[in-house]
Amino acid sequence: MATKYGRISSINPESARARVVFDDADGMVSAELPIVFTSTGRDKFYHIPKIGEQVVVDVPEDSHHGDGVILGSYYSDKQLPECQNPDKWRIKFANGDYIEHDNTTGDLKIICSGHITINGARIDLN
Repeated sequence: MATKYGRISSINPESARARVVFDDADGMVSAELPIVFTSTGRDKFYHIPKIGEQVVVDVPEDSHHGDGVILGSYYSDKQLPECQNPDKWRIKFANGDYIEHDNTTGDLKIICSGHITINGARIDLN
């Protein structure tokens, strides 16, 4: 397998696949490639990279970009992480909302500009 770098050119949210444009290959666009997720079995994780997002792709050595798998996005000098603390786990959304957990303090922070809905058989707040 060879590691390639490119940008998402189109997405298929229903099949969790995307096409990637490879600038190092004169703008060649891949076939729809599957996207690697944290979990897709009984527990499921879903997040599709956005069009234009830079991604890492694993392709077979003899492929013409028709095969392969999108491994995920990556930070670069142009796209730096906002949170640079290895003890924090953070998800930031495009509208500025975020969820952040600090492993050192145990603090959980949720910033939400909309409504928060919690459903459960029992909800305890202390």
